[in-house]
Amino acid sequence: MAGLVLLDITSQYIKQMETPQEYAALVAAGRKAQNAAGERLELGRAIDAVLSVPAIPPVPAVVFVANKHNKGESPAMAAHIAQAQLLLAKRLNAKLITNVNSGHHIHVEQPQLVIAATREVVEAARKANGSAAP
Repeated sequence: MAGLVLLDITSQYIKQMETPQEYAALVAAGRKAQNAAGERLELGRAIDAVLSVPAIPPVPAVVFVANKHNKGESPAMAAHIAQAQLLLAKRLNAKLITNVNSGHHIHVEQPQLVIAATREVVEAARKANGSAAP
């Protein structure tokens, strides 16, 4: 892995932002069927898996944070998610982008921002590895 562009992810730090009751409710909500195919989010297992592996080496990184939130998403939950993403950005020494004028689907609502960040990370990775641009 040479770089990361993370789009409004639920980072492992959400576990420490929430009370045990809030976290349990979040995990339970993800287990509900999300679509007709029955796909669901196993957030608790995913976070436990991330916490069990060694830290990734330093690479160029960008973390995007949505600044528009879903209906039904409480202001407290939105704040916890943003704080968890801030902690992740600090951990990765990543550029944090919060002024996106977008909800959780930044890649759909603001693709030009994602493209620009991806190009920035690729260029930084090339410089770090001594590679010339094509």
